[in-house]
Amino acid sequence: QGIRSGRTGVRVTLDDRVTLEVGYQHVYVYGAAFTGRVLESQEIAKFPATVDWFRRRLTFEEKKPADVPSDLRGVGPKEVWFDLDTLRLPLTVRHARPGDRMTTFGGHQHKLQDLYVDAKVDRVLRARRPVVCDADGIIWVPALARSAAGVVTVESRRFLRIVYYSSQC
Repeated sequence: QGIRSGRTGVRVTLDDRVTLEVGYQHVYVYGAAFTGRVLESQEIAKFPATVDWFRRRLTFEEKKPADVPSDLRGVGPKEVWFDLDTLRLPLTVRHARPGDRMTTFGGHQHKLQDLYVDAKVDRVLRARRPVVCDADGIIWVPALARSAAGVVTVESRRFLRIVYYSSQC
């Protein structure tokens, strides 16, 4: 009955091993091997570095002023630039946690849960989206939101470029 209604978030357990869930645009059929898989948090203290995350990859590279695009607003949602000197290392790549919050531009604090809902990221896929943090908190959730930390300014001298390579997001 719930599946027929097509309401996002409706979840039906078909048997002990298989669940069917209605997403924003897709219906998912999965087992515990999919939802139960958890990766260890990974620390990054030196660059360049690469983190593999559920068949996706994050690359971290220190860049020079000459490498910075003239307009950072033109970079896509899977790339981000930070003023490396204003971040507190080490960085950590981890899963989202209940209650996670981040401060975006304009000083607005948002629950990660609300950002996922606003962007219509299906619940079943949220657990596979990496969260990048510095010692003070979340700085980026690829293809979702960037925090106000580490803003590149005309005074910035060292830069960190992070790219998220994925087949889907």
